[in-house]
Amino acid sequence: MEHSLSLSIEYVSANVTAAQGFCFYITLWAKDLSSPDPEPKLYQTLVRKFRDEMHVHEFKLKPPQQE
Repeated sequence: MEHSLSLSIEYVSANVTAAQGFCFYITLWAKDLSSPDPEPKLYQTLVRKFRDEMHVHEFKLKPPQQE
Protein backbone atom coordinates (compact mmCIF):
# COMPACT_ATOMS: atom_id res chain seq x y z
CA MET A 1 0.00 0.00 0.00
CA GLU A 2 1.40 3.41 -0.91
CA HIS A 3 0.75 6.63 0.99
CA SER A 4 1.11 10.15 -0.31
CA LEU A 5 2.28 12.83 2.13
CA SER A 6 3.10 16.49 1.84
CA LEU A 7 6.06 17.01 4.19
CA SER A 8 8.45 19.72 5.28
CA ILE A 9 11.72 18.02 6.26
CA GLU A 10 14.84 18.95 8.26
CA TYR A 11 17.74 16.45 8.20
CA VAL A 12 19.11 15.32 11.58
CA SER A 13 21.52 12.40 11.00
CA ALA A 14 22.31 9.42 8.79
CA ASN A 15 24.30 6.20 8.91
CA VAL A 16 25.09 3.82 6.08
CA THR A 17 26.06 0.15 6.03
CA ALA A 18 27.08 -2.08 3.13
CA ALA A 19 24.94 -5.21 2.82
CA GLN A 20 24.25 -6.44 -0.74
CA GLY A 21 24.08 -2.78 -1.71
CA PHE A 22 23.65 -0.08 0.90
CA CYS A 23 21.27 0.55 3.81
CA PHE A 24 20.76 4.18 4.80
CA TYR A 25 19.36 4.81 8.29
CA ILE A 26 18.11 8.41 8.35
CA THR A 27 16.66 10.46 11.23
CA LEU A 28 14.76 13.63 10.34
CA TRP A 29 12.24 16.19 11.58
CA ALA A 30 9.12 16.36 9.40
CA LYS A 31 5.84 18.24 9.37
CA ASP A 32 2.76 16.87 7.63
CA LEU A 33 1.69 19.99 5.75
CA SER A 34 -1.75 18.53 5.02
CA SER A 35 -2.50 18.19 8.75
CA PRO A 36 -4.61 20.89 10.46
CA ASP A 37 -1.90 21.09 13.17
CA PRO A 38 1.44 20.42 11.42
CA GLU A 39 3.72 20.10 14.44
CA PRO A 40 7.22 18.79 13.60
CA LYS A 41 7.87 15.20 14.70
CA LEU A 42 11.04 13.12 14.74
CA TYR A 43 11.01 10.24 12.22
CA GLN A 44 13.34 7.37 11.30
CA THR A 45 13.59 5.79 7.88
CA LEU A 46 15.45 2.89 6.30
CA VAL A 47 16.30 3.26 2.61
CA ARG A 48 17.95 0.39 0.72
CA LYS A 49 19.92 0.84 -2.50
CA PHE A 50 20.86 -2.13 -4.66
CA ARG A 51 22.32 -1.47 -8.09
CA ASP A 52 20.17 1.27 -9.65
CA GLU A 53 17.14 0.75 -7.41
CA MET A 54 16.26 2.50 -4.15
CA HIS A 55 13.39 1.48 -1.87
CA VAL A 56 12.06 2.98 1.35
CA HIS A 57 11.56 0.00 3.66
CA GLU A 58 10.51 1.89 6.79
CA PHE A 59 9.25 5.37 7.60
CA LYS A 60 8.09 5.68 11.21
CA LEU A 61 7.95 7.98 14.20
CA LYS A 62 11.08 7.64 16.30
CA PRO A 63 10.18 5.82 19.53
CA PRO A 64 10.65 7.84 22.73
CA GLN A 65 13.93 7.27 24.55
CA GLN A 66 13.66 4.91 27.50
CA GLU A 67 15.31 6.08 30.69
